[in-house]
Amino acid sequence: MIYQAITRTHGAGEWRSRDAAALAGDITSPASLQPTNLIQFFGAVVAAGGNPAELAQLWGFEEYVRRAEQALKAGDLAGMQALIATIPAAMGTATATAIITATSGLTRSPIQSVAAESGQEPPAVDAEAVTAALEGEGWAWNGGVWVRG
Repeated sequence: MIYQAITRTHGAGEWRSRDAAALAGDITSPASLQPTNLIQFFGAVVAAGGNPAELAQLWGFEEYVRRAEQALKAGDLAGMQALIATIPAAMGTATATAIITATSGLTRSPIQSVAAESGQEPPAVDAEAVTAALEGEGWAWNGGVWVRG
């Protein structure tokens, strides 16, 4: 699972020059959102203290709503963060904070995404776990680069 998260995060070979500690950080950092829909997201925002009347203002911005729905369904963290930064309606502090809180609650790291896809709990990840996983896949750290051993 750790090896799969590393190769998904970095592609074919970009990861090979990163040490185990850096790779552990890469695969445990927020990278995507748990896919959801806009109605569920708005429910989470209200549950976190957001004002429903302020959220209702967004329905008048069709393109914004469409893009937010797409980003949420795709689990697109960067897209959702960009949309949050450009909310086209005035929001009070409580609602703005609740939007951030709801988004954070949906955030997943690469290792969490791989685990969710396989129906398992994500393993604990640190430099030692990364080293063990890579060695288990036949890799060895040699002179600042992972090589097939």
